Amino acid sequence: MNQLRHSFEVAASVSAVFSFYTNVDNVPRMAMPDLNLRILRADRPMRQGARILFATRPRFAPLEVTWFLEIADFKPNEGFTDRLIKGPFSHWEHRHEFRSLGENRTAVEDSLEFGSANPLLDRLAGIGFVVSKLNESFRHRERVVRESLEPR
Repeated sequence: MNQLRHSFEVAASVSAVFSFYTNVDNVPRMAMPDLNLRILRADRPMRQGARILFATRPRFAPLEVTWFLEIADFKPNEGFTDRLIKGPFSHWEHRHEFRSLGENRTAVEDSLEFGSANPLLDRLAGIGFVVSKLNESFRHRERVVRESLEPR
């Protein structure tokens, strides 16, 4: 199993950050543009047990890939987890945590655990291209959150 973490602070209230992350319409904005992510179906508002179906067609891939996720461990202004029901990995669990650092400052932490059913593919994914793209995605998401929520 592969694990990644990314954390940052944003100059916005925890409720504003949580609202931004749980607005399904923001999911495509937070994804890397080269993934061409689009929402196919989503339970709204996001909540415990909500399901989201989206598709990506990365520039480097010849086919569209669908992801079917379920929201778990949903705690307002604290965090939630999206778990893969069906998609390109046999295991995907992405935890989003939010912690208030004061009136207008929030710590955001992403924890991702992912893997494939094939141990060789799992090792290759963990050491190469996939990890690099995921880390790039985390940095992109941080920029989008800052640009969207921090005062200018």
